[in-house]
Amino acid sequence: MSAGASLGVMLVDFFWLLRDEITFVWPNIRRCRPYSLVYVIERYLGLAGQGFNVYVSLRIASVLSTPPSYCKAWFVYQAITVQILLLSIECALIHRIYALFQRNYSILSVLAIFCSLQLLSLGASAWLAIPNTKHSETCYVLKPNIDTIYFA
Repeated sequence: MSAGASLGVMLVDFFWLLRDEITFVWPNIRRCRPYSLVYVIERYLGLAGQGFNVYVSLRIASVLSTPPSYCKAWFVYQAITVQILLLSIECALIHRIYALFQRNYSILSVLAIFCSLQLLSLGASAWLAIPNTKHSETCYVLKPNIDTIYFA
């Protein structure tokens, strides 16, 4: 099961870097440094998301009956988690590119528009795809919605 293996690798990485994280990252969190905040969001939201994926995968594999609302909640959670992770990295990259181009506001505007369009497109495709997707009793997708192509 690849979700379990990737969670294991993430946990090993977490424990290997915990001492350095406490020394270098956490003091900057208290001062609200943006890159430390992005680091913590990426690290802990990704770890929590992967743990939830393993839980749902094990639930599916054990053939437990699951209400459709639970399956839809899982897809909504996935959409929100992916968007937060992407947005935090995009903001860090936009900040670096903005600095690289000597704080050019036209560059910042173009990047902000692209980031906003990406946010809107994922939100719209998730809004179209998630409510119309049919699931089995174990959260397998029975008939994928065409809008899922854009969401995935």
